[in-house]
Amino acid sequence: MPSDSVGYNVSGELIMTILSNDVPIPERRNSEHLREIFERACQISAPFFDPAQGWGGMSLTMYARQALREAYPELIQQDVALLFSAVQRYHREKNHQK
Repeated sequence: MPSDSVGYNVSGELIMTILSNDVPIPERRNSEHLREIFERACQISAPFFDPAQGWGGMSLTMYARQALREAYPELIQQDVALLFSAVQRYHREKNHQK
């Protein structure tokens, strides 16, 4: 059974190597520009994912996407959707741990 290991190649790119075949598999994620703004996007959207906040007992998460669109107008719709999905997952896991 092959075992996996994660490492970096000479140029600093993350790679995964399947040791039995010794075949490097390049990092699949390719949205570097979204990685750069992810932390700030989490800060911008935090109030909308706060379980203590709400409007008439309803969550405010639907407004988080709009806040991200306004904060990053240069992003295309697909990038906003990806960023929102990642931010939503981050906040869901963070709030679940409380």
